[in-house]
Amino acid sequence: MITRFLRKLNAGLRARRLRASIDKALAVNRYEVRPDGLLPEGTSFRLAITWRARGIHPWDCDLAADRKAHKLVEQTFLDTLAALERLFTALPEVDVIDLRVLEADARKHGTLLNGLISRREFEACRLSSPAMSLRMLGVNYNLVNSRFEPLAPSCSEHEIPSSEINAQPRGGSVDSAHSSGLGRGPPQAWHRDKAGPH
Repeated sequence: MITRFLRKLNAGLRARRLRASIDKALAVNRYEVRPDGLLPEGTSFRLAITWRARGIHPWDCDLAADRKAHKLVEQTFLDTLAALERLFTALPEVDVIDLRVLEADARKHGTLLNGLISRREFEACRLSSPAMSLRMLGVNYNLVNSRFEPLAPSCSEHEIPSSEINAQPRGGSVDSAHSSGLGRGPPQAWHRDKAGPH
């Protein structure tokens, strides 16, 4: 209990320091004669995160296919809500989480869930159904006969994978990166934050 309190206190202090750093950066008048700076009208921190859904428990591998699919849906919904709660608790500076959950099979790259989740909406959501809670929070998913069907790819999924960025030669130029076709598709930052600045 004490450890959790100290962890929460430390996270709160870190969030205040971060916002103070932003205010300091906007005070561009430190070396100028004029006294005014840039006054922030609002700030919003977004965490973009992707993880892969867990497969069902080995004990359930002998179940019928329909039952296994239903188990996977239930588990993924519960895992997602639990992860969102822990992320918002551990990172009080984050206002919005840009979420993407991939298929459990590492050989596949389909998206099972995605969406922008606002801290305020998450903290206010008190529904008992995990599926409805995620839907009300703005999380997209597609169920067909109680089974996940991957979502259609969005513009944000055309961004350059970090593995491909890391594989670029150290001395490579910007032109060579573009000529290889890695820069195709609009950047992730183009889509609008539904929560807006807080």
